[in-house]
Amino acid sequence: MFARFGAKKTPTAKTARQDAKTGQKSQDGAFELMEKRIAQIHYYFRNADLSPEVRQVMTYRKLMELDYFTPQAAKELLRQWNHGDKSIP
Repeated sequence: MFARFGAKKTPTAKTARQDAKTGQKSQDGAFELMEKRIAQIHYYFRNADLSPEVRQVMTYRKLMELDYFTPQAAKELLRQWNHGDKSIP
């Protein structure tokens, strides 16, 4: 009569089709979220009231927390930000 609280629904063909349709949307959303987080870190990098060395170390740590970057990729991004590359968010 009453559904158990927290009971999982079994997948049906209809929900599988809906998941396939929304899969692209969720990937796009994840990419947009990644870009937003990187933009926030870049804003912090440009505007933090810290010495350049400390700001660079803190920004590197924030980039590595995201799990989007390898250490080399994070260092390269910081290098580009240091040289004022305007093409980066």
